[in-house]
Amino acid sequence: MTTPEPTATLVPLPVKATQAPKTVSPGDRASIKVRTAKRASCPISVVYQSGEFEAKGLDPKTANSSGEVTWAWTVGNNTDPQTALVTVSCEAARRTGTATADLAVR
Repeated sequence: MTTPEPTATLVPLPVKATQAPKTVSPGDRASIKVRTAKRASCPISVVYQSGEFEAKGLDPKTANSSGEVTWAWTVGNNTDPQTALVTVSCEAARRTGTATADLAVR
């Protein structure tokens, strides 16, 4: 009779928004700052009710040696009032974690 190998349980990677956008007007700058593991790889997405928003400044980034990552982008001038979901998902050492924040466009 063979003994099954123990299965490793991965602990989720901590990802916390330390500065998040709240309310902006069309044409304003929005930004988010997260803290996670140093050197973690972190893509970001901003999804409005009308679909995913793509803008300069929303490229994937790598956390610095303190585990901080910051993004800043301009909300489109023609964006209707709505709430967008900002999601940052990070990965390091085969662990993943996510932070989210709401962005209200008024």
